[in-house]
Amino acid sequence: MQAGASFTLGVRPHKVQISYIGLSLSSPDRVRYRYQLEHEDAGWQEGGADRVVSYTNLAPGSYRFLVSARNSDGVWSQASAVSAFSIPPAFTQTWTFFAACLLAAIVLLWSVYALRMRHVTVRLQERMRDRTSERLRIARDLHDTLLQGVQGLVMRLHFTAAEMPEQDTTRRTLMSALDRADEVLEESRNSLLQLRSEEDADLNFAETIRSLATQLLRNSDATFTFRVDGEPRPLQPLVHEEASFIFREALTNAIQHSGAENMQAVLTYAPEELRLQFRDDGAGLSPLTMKIRRRQGHWGMQGMRERAARIGGKIDITGAPGEGTAVELQVTGRAAYLPDPSWSPLKRTIRALTTWRWLRFPAKHPQ
Repeated sequence: MQAGASFTLGVRPHKVQISYIGLSLSSPDRVRYRYQLEHEDAGWQEGGADRVVSYTNLAPGSYRFLVSARNSDGVWSQASAVSAFSIPPAFTQTWTFFAACLLAAIVLLWSVYALRMRHVTVRLQERMRDRTSERLRIARDLHDTLLQGVQGLVMRLHFTAAEMPEQDTTRRTLMSALDRADEVLEESRNSLLQLRSEEDADLNFAETIRSLATQLLRNSDATFTFRVDGEPRPLQPLVHEEASFIFREALTNAIQHSGAENMQAVLTYAPEELRLQFRDDGAGLSPLTMKIRRRQGHWGMQGMRERAARIGGKIDITGAPGEGTAVELQVTGRAAYLPDPSWSPLKRTIRALTTWRWLRFPAKHPQ
């Protein structure tokens, strides 16, 4: 290597050998050297009388080699000889390769995650189908045996009471008991309605809301309005089920306990969340009323909160005496909606990557 020269070596050099020599006419054998390869050596290296130095496995980059000589009198040369050379990176040493590897790793991890989620979803759907079948079987058995039998017994008692004199105290007692029996039968029908609610699982959630409202309000004079905002999307089975129970509980409370005359619900399909809002103009809520209802075994509001927590949602129940009650359920879109089957894991990965900020790599420094 000549002083002042500049060279470009091949990629991935295993060994770089540099030769140098200092001229001394009087005592050439007493010349001593020192050298430094910038960005590789920490400082000047004593070379002694050797005139060859080797470096192995140098990283890609630009280098300057400096060498200085000392004569027999111990005087160092005033200026160091300098030569420059560069080593180009191989493809596997470029940032393009590192970025490609990172992207491939992200795609691979996302694909594994998507396959795992698909497997979990299929398992969950199978469990939900089994659960639905069992609940429907129980509902049919209860309706065909216990409920029908009790209803027949109540009808016979009604006929018996009708044949008794109106002034008979026994008839009044019996009629009071039959009124209570009718209430029990109505509550039983509502329980069966809950067990059979998953027959509507194939409907979209808005249709489920309309179906529940029609069934629960069939014997009520209250007014119910319903509005859907956004494009309806299929929900996760568990979200569909729990949100349906929450709406049913809110509507039942408004009908049976608050004496509401007007009720309204708004269902919003937003990309970032599913939101269900319900409001009535009934008696509202008061700490005393809630305490009494808890003592009587009514834990509907607590159950609504537990169901919302089960699907990772938030629920707000507000109201004041005489001002009605408002219930609002919010579930994140990621937890609420089923994935679009038209999007493959790769498409979802690309879509997710396009929403990221530009990746920032560390600045490249000379080697």
